[in-house]
Amino acid sequence: MSGDALMVSELFRALGYVDGIQPAVGDKTEWHAAHLGQLRRLVKEKESQAASPLSSLPPAFPP
Repeated sequence: MSGDALMVSELFRALGYVDGIQPAVGDKTEWHAAHLGQLRRLVKEKESQAASPLSSLPPAFPP
């Protein structure tokens, strides 16, 4: 569950850049790709989880 919370926080942070910071800055090129760092980390994390043999195990608790 903590992994899911970290993923959601990264998504929220990326949205914060897009919705909160980018529209408020004068120079649009300064922050235009700031959110991509968070999204790239999420993709890399999901790829590493998919490659892990433990990722194929069923969850300890049913959803």
